[in-house]
Amino acid sequence: MWVRFALPIVILISSIYVRAEPVVPGYKSLKDSPLEAGQVLLQELKCFPCHSVEHRFPIKRKTPTLLGIADRIKPQYLRSFLSNPHSEKPGTVMPNLFEGWDDSEREDAIENIIHFLYSLPSEGNQPSPNETVFDTKKGEELFHSVGCVACHQPRRKPVKVEEDFEDEMDWVIQDSTADNSLYIPLPNLKEKTWMEPLAAFLSEPYKTRPGGRMPDMKITQEESVSIAAYLLEGEGSPPSRFRVDHAKARAGKNVFHEIGCTNCHSSAGKKEDYSLSAPYLTALSPGKGCLGEGSVKGIPDYQLTEEQRSHLSLALEELKAKPINPSASETIRHTLASLNCYGCHEREEVGGPTADRDPYFTGTWSEEMGEEGRVPPSLTGVGSKLTPKWLERTLFGEGGEVRLYLNTRMPHYETAQLGQLADLLAEVDEDPNPLTVDVSGILHHHRNHYGRELIGTDGLSCITCHNLNGQRSLGMPAVDLAVVPERLQPAWFKKLLLDPASINPNTRMPAFFSDGKSPAKLFGGDAGKQIEALWIYLKELDQTRLPVGMEKTDAFVLVPHDRPIIHRTFMKDVGPRTIAVGFPEKVHFAFDAEKCKVILMWRGAFLDAESAQADRFTPFVSPMGEDIHTFVAKKDSDHRMEESRFLGYRLDKSGVPIFLIGSGDNVIEETWVPLDDGSGFLRTVHVSGGDSIPVREEIRW
Repeated sequence: MWVRFALPIVILISSIYVRAEPVVPGYKSLKDSPLEAGQVLLQELKCFPCHSVEHRFPIKRKTPTLLGIADRIKPQYLRSFLSNPHSEKPGTVMPNLFEGWDDSEREDAIENIIHFLYSLPSEGNQPSPNETVFDTKKGEELFHSVGCVACHQPRRKPVKVEEDFEDEMDWVIQDSTADNSLYIPLPNLKEKTWMEPLAAFLSEPYKTRPGGRMPDMKITQEESVSIAAYLLEGEGSPPSRFRVDHAKARAGKNVFHEIGCTNCHSSAGKKEDYSLSAPYLTALSPGKGCLGEGSVKGIPDYQLTEEQRSHLSLALEELKAKPINPSASETIRHTLASLNCYGCHEREEVGGPTADRDPYFTGTWSEEMGEEGRVPPSLTGVGSKLTPKWLERTLFGEGGEVRLYLNTRMPHYETAQLGQLADLLAEVDEDPNPLTVDVSGILHHHRNHYGRELIGTDGLSCITCHNLNGQRSLGMPAVDLAVVPERLQPAWFKKLLLDPASINPNTRMPAFFSDGKSPAKLFGGDAGKQIEALWIYLKELDQTRLPVGMEKTDAFVLVPHDRPIIHRTFMKDVGPRTIAVGFPEKVHFAFDAEKCKVILMWRGAFLDAESAQADRFTPFVSPMGEDIHTFVAKKDSDHRMEESRFLGYRLDKSGVPIFLIGSGDNVIEETWVPLDDGSGFLRTVHVSGGDSIPVREEIRW
């Protein structure tokens, strides 16, 4: 079961949200470090432009441009937002600049500012939804699958959970007293905007919010219009044309400058025009100014919570003692928190999808691949994993997508958002004791034909699960191995293959090597040399043939020759986690990794993998041979307990898999070896450790 949450589940509905404090989602991820949390708030609340300080954080958060605001914001919404930002858009980091003003003075000032803002020039034409085909239902699906709900509140139940647990779930709407400050609430979009500008923003968020927290989700124009149509519930009509009163616009420009708006929104004026005096950060006192609770004219009101005031006060006290100069590790945490990377990714046991959001992370192969097939990868050690070039490509949207089975998309960021994050990750994650690996390709044992043998079905059968150079794997379409030399650092690649569970405890990737030895005979079973041969083959893939098992594109019949073939697949009468094992002796079996036992045995031909190659949604495969038999263990022959956990498998020197099954505190090892006369199997069950005696059973049918 892939769902990681307790029942009943609570669904958060954005319309119920009433908290008013500024929401910085990743800020909560640093709750165990109040000082760092306060420093992130200093940055995200944009304290520096007003309270000048010599040393700033490496990243300067830019504010939305106000140019062309008339092309995207309805005047009545802007009027309400400026009057009370926290009421109109709960969670906004925009402070209320009119606290302490009397009603008539505030209304006149806001009206004049609106005329000034609507007099600003436009930045160009917006795309028209009439020119693009859109699908509101598709927009709903995209909003809940590509990653939007990592930062924003969902508007429906997670579909997979609803299908599987509808009778068990106690669905309730979140009440207004709960702490929803992990997520950025959406405003009433129908009151704020209309179809064209919302679709334009979703397509190019940096155009109006350069350096903002909203990333480019790499959606097409059709997708952006579909999402906009869904969020607006079909109500996408623009407002009537606003007539600017130029006298009010001039008055509004003066107010705009006087209250300090130009310090953040430089697109509407120069900072030199700013006339509101604010003390240096080092001169601020806890409980006063912006950190106070009262309403004082001229003091921005952020609606801070007591916790936020406390964290900000800690950051200010630290600033008084020494300039802000976060370490590389601190800068990484600040960046991941401010952009809410922790909403999707875990790093050093911080972040990752929360229990209520976890069901929304889905993938096209999640049943077979587990969490690796639906949840974005951990960022722990990513600087030692990816090459600098690939890390840059991934972060800045120049390619780098390899997990095409994930529905969640890796966003595109800009330098203004990430600063030197890629360099800092490489610095902090550098392995002080990297494994020795020679991938020069010079020595004889490095030539690619050895790697070709290992990667194919006559070797370690890597292509059973992994795509290769655009060719589909024989089973699930895991990361294409052709990009390994460009993408991964060699020492990390070797570390992964030697012990996959040390990198990801939840991985479905089997451990082929044990104590530096391989079940394959090449190089005397030396795991290090075999791993280097795999690397060289992948590096020189454009100069060589595809491996055995993938080279023929018109026939996918798996025929065991000298060694067994191990093939993960979906099999009829077994299940979606089938491990089929074929032998040269022409007797074969299918092991169910879900139930941790052999289900089927048969004679003759093994399997045809064409259905897995051709279409993800084809019917489950069936054995090609004859005399198919369902295995039922004798009552006294099976020592495992009812609650079993599949822990993977390793290969013996003949290539026969040894299945590892967790049962309580024990690990059971089970092997099936053809009998010498080919009439069946010798099944061996052994409890690892202790003085247990292996149980052997001959299976003939």
